[in-house]
Amino acid sequence: MGPFLPWGRAYLPRNRKVVCDTWADRVRVSLVAGTCPADFEHRVTELAHGFAAASCRVIVNGPRDITLEFPRHDTLAEPLDAMDIPGEVDL
Repeated sequence: MGPFLPWGRAYLPRNRKVVCDTWADRVRVSLVAGTCPADFEHRVTELAHGFAAASCRVIVNGPRDITLEFPRHDTLAEPLDAMDIPGEVDL
């Protein structure tokens, strides 16, 4: 039977917006009545696998409104050099 009821009405989350940048892909989703963000939080491994991403984060924007964030790479994988400490402190 799937996500459709006998009279043809679909009950699926709706993708509202997709944003892709160099750091991550973000998918804003409107939840179906009766679901909650925890339903998605319990499935982050499956969501990441489905989107071919290393991981997935669920961000709650408001009632029935979440953002799925799929980072492209680990931003802390390459260490940054420490800043030089000046000899005299200027307060």
